[in-house]
Amino acid sequence: MRKEIEMTLENGSIKPFSFEANGATAILYRMVFHEDLMVTMNNLSSANLDTLVGAKLAYIMHAQAESTPTSQLSLDDFIHWAAGFDGMSLIEGLDSFVAVYLGNRTATTEPKKEDAQLTEK
Repeated sequence: MRKEIEMTLENGSIKPFSFEANGATAILYRMVFHEDLMVTMNNLSSANLDTLVGAKLAYIMHAQAESTPTSQLSLDDFIHWAAGFDGMSLIEGLDSFVAVYLGNRTATTEPKKEDAQLTEK
């Protein structure tokens, strides 16, 4: 899934950024941050979203949208990238970042039957 989200930069200007989630998102997250994204996401509830997890997820998804080479992704680059935003912008975008990631994981097919019914003969 790909989506553009407007972000407020450190200087106060607003700019759209592309974010993309795909099959490599969790792999890249683990390579850069040495954490399992799936375990982290499963341990979070909507009331308990971690802003740092959201910012790291946004970094990975933005890198994917920009086709950034894997060799350029690092913790130092993440910190430099995050420093370019207004502090509240990454927090305010948290729900959008997670939605882009989870949107990639939603089923695209409908079940054939809502409930399987057993019949007695």
